[in-house]
Amino acid sequence: TAAGRPMMMTPTMISMSVKPAWRARRPAARECLYWVICVGALGSCVTAVHDSKCLSRPAKMQRRAIPRVSAGPRAILTSLNCDGSMGVALLGCLALPWALYLGGPAVTAALRYDRAAIRQGEWWRLLSAHWVHLGARHLLLNCAGLCLLWMLYARELRPARWLLVAACATAAIDAGLWWRDPQLQWYVGLSGLLHGVWAAGALLQALRADPLGWAMVWLLALKLLVDCS
Repeated sequence: TAAGRPMMMTPTMISMSVKPAWRARRPAARECLYWVICVGALGSCVTAVHDSKCLSRPAKMQRRAIPRVSAGPRAILTSLNCDGSMGVALLGCLALPWALYLGGPAVTAALRYDRAAIRQGEWWRLLSAHWVHLGARHLLLNCAGLCLLWMLYARELRPARWLLVAACATAAIDAGLWWRDPQLQWYVGLSGLLHGVWAAGALLQALRADPLGWAMVWLLALKLLVDCS
């Protein structure tokens, strides 16, 4: 059964069906190093590319300006990066994993990262695995993380650039799971992708000499150390 198979846990995944014995197969230090390398390398690469382009732009263009609006509900939505098309995009990102969750265990089993199925040519699982979850609690935690990161970083890059960040994070996680941990049989969850977005957004802020950016970089590093201890 699925509960008896080896399983990879991302930092925010919680499941009562997973036995603590999985940690014995991977030392905490090695696990922590893996996540630091993944999110750090991804964030550094994206930031370096973006920063090199920003050097040739006027200072006012280095970050997309937040529209000025009068006080009221729209002002609140704008301050949270949830106004207009930004809000619609966030709702779409939240609706996708919930729609898959409502499809039931059969949908999750058909879309999760499954090494045996991928070997047989089901490559879509490398993408879809990040959008299915173990249960409602796991999904709620990831949705909360997505909303928080959206409010902090949605305007740090244009939508097309964020899609590139997400694609690079997905590829990095899949490559690590496939080649670094061949014993892992299946995996689900948005947590790894969210950590890549966190790293990219925080480093973009830090390069602008924003104190919040450096605070978020150190908070991410501390979280990874705590999760892996």
